[in-house]
Amino acid sequence: MSIFDEFDSAKDTVEEILSKCCQNVKDIRSELGAFVYSDDCESQDLEMRPPAYYPNGDIYLGHWHAKKEVLHGRGIFFYSNSESTKQAECYEGYWKDCKSHGKGRIIYQDGEYYEGQFF
Repeated sequence: MSIFDEFDSAKDTVEEILSKCCQNVKDIRSELGAFVYSDDCESQDLEMRPPAYYPNGDIYLGHWHAKKEVLHGRGIFFYSNSESTKQAECYEGYWKDCKSHGKGRIIYQDGEYYEGQFF
């Protein structure tokens, strides 16, 4: 299952956002293929919302916990430019209480990536 299955305009939104990412991230994401969500989320209080655009330039597209108003479930987070030396550009995977949690993939601007479990 893809995040696109739940939100009709998500594919176009992700492609538009990716067009702003650095070339390394685009290449790695293309090489790896779409992130595959392996199971359903456990909470019934999830809702899919349009993209959230943050004042610092970050963008989130995915599930929110309807009662807690936090990122929770499946989603993609695009990081804007930061002052970090190893800057993450894109995280796609599971979220729990506004933190990456469970299966996910993070891609850095330098082209490195990690796919696995986040706690």
